[in-house]
Amino acid sequence: MRNTHLKGAQISTQLKESLSKTLDHLYPFAGRVRDNLIINDYDEGVPYIETRVNTHLFEFLQNPPMELLDQCLPYPPLSYQPNSDQVPQAAVQLNIFDCGGIALGLCLSHKIIDGATASGFLRSWAANSRGACHEAVTEANSKTRRFVFDAKAIASLRSECKGERVSNPTRIEALSAFILKSAMLASRSTANSRFVLHQAVNLRRLTEPRLSTYTVGNLFLFASAAYNMEHAAEMGLHELVARRKQAVGSINREYLKTLHGDESFPKDHSHTIYKNL
Repeated sequence: MRNTHLKGAQISTQLKESLSKTLDHLYPFAGRVRDNLIINDYDEGVPYIETRVNTHLFEFLQNPPMELLDQCLPYPPLSYQPNSDQVPQAAVQLNIFDCGGIALGLCLSHKIIDGATASGFLRSWAANSRGACHEAVTEANSKTRRFVFDAKAIASLRSECKGERVSNPTRIEALSAFILKSAMLASRSTANSRFVLHQAVNLRRLTEPRLSTYTVGNLFLFASAAYNMEHAAEMGLHELVARRKQAVGSINREYLKTLHGDESFPKDHSHTIYKNL
C-alpha cells in the first residue's frame, strides 16, 4: 500500500507540473470570465483536487453506477454556478485507486471551450507530461446513462450501416445512427412529425487560412439532419448515416465564404442545412 501511495504522489506531482506548463501557453483556461465579455485574472489558476478511491480500478469499471462516476469529477455534472465571475474555466480531479490505477476527472466551461479546444488542451497536457514539449502548444433536470458497445457489436453496426451512399461508415456514424433510430422509435407517440439530429462541426480545419488545432473558443457550427417520424420503423441505419453525412458535408469552405460580412450569417443556420434533405 505504501508503494501505491508513493506512486500516486509521483504521478500527481508530474501531472501538476505539466499542467502548469500547459497553462503557460493556454492561459485562458486559468482565467475567469468578467462581465460575460472577457477572460482575465489568469493567475487564478485551475482547481486541482486529489482523492483516494478504496477499490481497484478494474472492479470499479465493471458496472459502476452513475452516482459513483459523478464523484470522480471536481464539480457535480450539469450543475448551475450562480457566481459566474468566480467559476474556473477548468477543474481537475485526480482519483487514485488502491491498485495504483488513476482516473482523471475534468470539468470544462463551455463559455470558451468546445470539443476541439478541450481535445487540444488534453493533448498539450499529455505531451508536457511525457516530456514531449515539441508536441505541445507553445442545477437542471437531467439524467446520465452509460452504454457499453464491445468491438463485435460495433463491427455489426458498421456492416448494417453500409449502403450505396456510404461504403465505409465510421464507428461514430454507426453508433450515432443506432442511437438516433432507437430514440426515434421510443418517441413516436410523443414527438412531432420530424426528428432532428444536430452534429457539431469543427470549423478550424475549414477556415482560410486554416486555424491552429489549439485555437481556443467555440468554433463550430451545427449541421442538422431532419428525419420523417412516419417512416422511422422502416428507415434503415444506412439511410440515417447518409443523411447525417450529407448534412455534415454541407458545412465546407464554400459555405463558410457565404458567412463573410456583417449581414451574411443566417439567423436559423440549422434550417439552412437540412431544409433540402
